[in-house]
Amino acid sequence: MRSTNGSKLGIDLLPNIVLSKGTVSKIFLLCLLSSQVIAKEYGCIWYGECNTDQKSHKQNCPYTGPGKEMTNPASLSILRKWCPHLAEGNGSINLCCDDAQLQTMDFNIKMAANFLARCPSCLTNLLAHICDFTCAPDQSRFVNVTETAVTALGKTVITGIDVYISESYMSGVFNSCIQVSVPSTGYLALELMCGHWGASRCTPRKWFDYMGDPASNTYVPFKVAYVSVPSTNASIDGFQVLNPEIRACNVPVNSLTPACSCMDCEASCPADPPPHPPDRPCRLLGIDCYHIMMLSLFVFGSMAFLLVVNFEEKLMVLISDCLTSNVEEVDGSEVPTTNTSQPASYCEKLGAELDKLLQESFERLGCACALHPWRTLLIGLCVVVVLGQGILYLHLTTDPVELWASPTSRSRQEKTYFDSHFEPFYRTEQVIIHASGLKNVIHNTSNGLIEFGPVFNKEFLLEVLKLQEKIEKALKWTLCSLKFAI
Repeated sequence: MRSTNGSKLGIDLLPNIVLSKGTVSKIFLLCLLSSQVIAKEYGCIWYGECNTDQKSHKQNCPYTGPGKEMTNPASLSILRKWCPHLAEGNGSINLCCDDAQLQTMDFNIKMAANFLARCPSCLTNLLAHICDFTCAPDQSRFVNVTETAVTALGKTVITGIDVYISESYMSGVFNSCIQVSVPSTGYLALELMCGHWGASRCTPRKWFDYMGDPASNTYVPFKVAYVSVPSTNASIDGFQVLNPEIRACNVPVNSLTPACSCMDCEASCPADPPPHPPDRPCRLLGIDCYHIMMLSLFVFGSMAFLLVVNFEEKLMVLISDCLTSNVEEVDGSEVPTTNTSQPASYCEKLGAELDKLLQESFERLGCACALHPWRTLLIGLCVVVVLGQGILYLHLTTDPVELWASPTSRSRQEKTYFDSHFEPFYRTEQVIIHASGLKNVIHNTSNGLIEFGPVFNKEFLLEVLKLQEKIEKALKWTLCSLKFAI
């Protein structure tokens, strides 16, 4: 019988090779047993603590056997608190860490939790790989021991490991923690947890490198080299890639834990309402209503103007006829009108006399000024000089205190009291310096070349320092110069 399902069994069979049914069954059983053996070959790389170094860091003992059962209730409580995925199920819990290692891990995690506990999703994402390479029963699947040392007592301890981890996990942890803040310091958490890079220049690669570098991070007990792998299914030198589950910062860890707040996770902030759609423009027969309205006003205005021009003469004649007509219609009959004149009243006579008097007076004044121009100018100059004597008593207030505070106001009285018992209050003087004619400064940083303004030019800063020293030498104020009220 010729096999047709060899590819499904993972067996590469050459064509034209005939296998019996029993042979195929044996090969399948052999492959199944081999896969089980391969799955079981992963175990621990360490177990227990063997030494404490000069920096009080605990060092683990090498161990290549399977994980050991954890029964201590206190240790299981720590495991369920920080690493619940390793304590799932009702059966026995086998781990590659003992009680002492769990206590050390709990102490170290609490320090990180001081900065990241505000965002449970961020802290959970970060702890996932720490729990796995510390206690997972299949450590050897993704952790390789690279360095060991022998203590003074002759014990071998692990001083360096490689952790094969996916790039997607590193980026996911970084993105969930990048906005977490520490209100007590006023900084972002990564400003304190990413070494000299700070939060602004930190990247997933730099953050994980700092967490595993004992040379720059005094809290790291031994060197942890994170080997990032783009593919989650890749195998490097027989090691698989650790790729724990990632939760976005706006996704809660479980039903009992809330998601990160808006302050620590922008995705948790309520979304802005969608913008109101713009009003549909008014259109009539495909033409904007505004244009139609302007055109209508122009047409009606033009028609009104033309009507007035064409019928102006007839309209004026009609109005003139109405005014000059001596006939009024009363109940349909024409009645001749009579012009009656009323005698002027006393007020009208008085107004006419006053108007005549003013006219004659100003006429005589004008004639006098015209006949005697120099005398007129001299008299006017004398009047101006006499009236301008008041400028001698003019006082311009330029003191801000006088302008803004009345002498009887409370603030003015308090200032007067302070000045009379102590010394006048003076404002702090400032010197504003501007860099002129200098080139920008280009600085080579870890993120590449960054261009700064000319104020960071070395020559400019040295000149500013010289000016500052001159100002300090010119002022001889000391502590003894101050007066205190007792």
